[in-house]
Amino acid sequence: MVRDVQKSKVYRAERRAREVIGDKAIQDRIAAWAFVEKVERDAWFRKHYGRWRFRISDGRGTRIARGGGGWLNLPRWSRTPVVMLHEIAHNVAPSDAWHDWRFCQVHLALVRHFLGREAHDVLRAMYRECKVRYKRPRRISAATRAALVERLAGLRAANEEG
Repeated sequence: MVRDVQKSKVYRAERRAREVIGDKAIQDRIAAWAFVEKVERDAWFRKHYGRWRFRISDGRGTRIARGGGGWLNLPRWSRTPVVMLHEIAHNVAPSDAWHDWRFCQVHLALVRHFLGREAHDVLRAMYRECKVRYKRPRRISAATRAALVERLAGLRAANEEG
């Protein structure tokens, strides 16, 4: 099993972003479900992620929000637009993405489309602040990698001397 190495960073960044954005829980369960249906029916969403019909659990008996396999588990606290988009992103991102850069890229795209550029920019700034990877990693050649390893070894040796 692959370790979800940036899970805590993603949650920390998301919590901070929600505070800045003022992301409040939608108390009415029907209104929360209507938000999910709005996402399902959106032409942009269908173009990028295909047709989805999410099965929603209201989270009774659990405090954990979950998404995946076409399901959304949304306890009362999690019925905020940012968290619901997070759980939707778990469904539409690659199944092995967990909280890696591919998941974060999908989540940012959903936030930008459904909540606006301002919310997107706040979340992206918090991702940066919390050192969350949300872009495709750069590929470097073997020669460049060898040069960087050599340079790092030199810096470590200089640091040990000084």
